[in-house]
Amino acid sequence: FPSHDRSSLEQLGAFYKVSSQLDRITVTVYTLARQLDSVIPIFRDVLENAIFPEEEIRLQQKLMAQQIQLNQEKNSLLANQWFRHALFGADQRQGYILTESDVLALSRDLLVQAYQEVVVLQPFHLFLSGSLTDTEFDRTREHFTQWPTKKSWSGLSEKFQGFKLPAGRLDY
Repeated sequence: FPSHDRSSLEQLGAFYKVSSQLDRITVTVYTLARQLDSVIPIFRDVLENAIFPEEEIRLQQKLMAQQIQLNQEKNSLLANQWFRHALFGADQRQGYILTESDVLALSRDLLVQAYQEVVVLQPFHLFLSGSLTDTEFDRTREHFTQWPTKKSWSGLSEKFQGFKLPAGRLDY
């Protein structure tokens, strides 16, 4: 996950973790409630204005190509790939079998374009949990109401109590 301000988050005692599946990207930010007002604007900037340094792209391509090579030796992963390929077809992302040459052929321009279309311009869910006040929810909402998605903001879709701590979900 490309970013340019990880050190700013770390200075506030915050960090983020990224995971992805075939049809979903999850970004989890960890911070103390007292730092939320400082962390949210930095995190939004990281998401909206991600950079893709060539050196980092090359490193990730190399690592991913090595991972693909290793996966070619795992029968369960190969069976899963071929099952999805047969079920969905090669023209669907669920059925496409990624190769080393696919990874190595990616350009920075293509990654930037894909990031804008697949991440920045798509609606998303923002989940908040912990000991948060209504004011903290409102301030967080203010930071994301003008997110540049293709779909208009739908507001706070639900607010619920979980483990006796306020929690909520914002849809953008």
